[in-house]
Amino acid sequence: MAAEKPEPQEIVKSSQNSTTRSKPVMQALYALAEATNEPLTKPRLKVYLEALADLEFEGLMRALESLVLTSRWFPKIPEIREAVLGKPLDPKTLEGVECELAWEHVTHYCRKWHPDIEFGTYGQAPPLTSAEHRAMVAVGGPFRIWENMDGGREWPFIRKAFFEAYSRQEKIAQLESGKSKGQLTGEIKMIAEKLKM
Repeated sequence: MAAEKPEPQEIVKSSQNSTTRSKPVMQALYALAEATNEPLTKPRLKVYLEALADLEFEGLMRALESLVLTSRWFPKIPEIREAVLGKPLDPKTLEGVECELAWEHVTHYCRKWHPDIEFGTYGQAPPLTSAEHRAMVAVGGPFRIWENMDGGREWPFIRKAFFEAYSRQEKIAQLESGKSKGQLTGEIKMIAEKLKM
């Protein structure tokens, strides 16, 4: 049994959640509440709208539509965020560490060397590994990373897409080269030392 649906203006009065954005999100949350047979009160709806406000609209709507079809119960806020952003890699695994180090290296690269010029204030940009370069290109290139670095709305999505692309590239490279995990761990240590410079 769903609670009575409030008007968007009753719930959202901040500029961050305009009526244009909040109304479809509210409708999707109400559809999810109906599908899972759970009441959605005004205070709960307000909390959900505020907690999901920083997510990209199209990604959020796709995730909510998918959850309507797949959820057996009304999802918690972290479950909706995970549906939009994806499950983060465990930083304790080798894959998580590799992706994090590559991401740090690429973002450091983009901060120091502007994507429009080959030579920055620090001289010629150092080369990226082929996996780093391919993953950077897969997420839109250095300019897209650079323009979203300091609080850009797309930052978490770019990071997620980079991790996925880099992970794929590393798996392909491992298969092609036949390297063992020990050899890869040594290379990771070398990359980590480069980042300290």
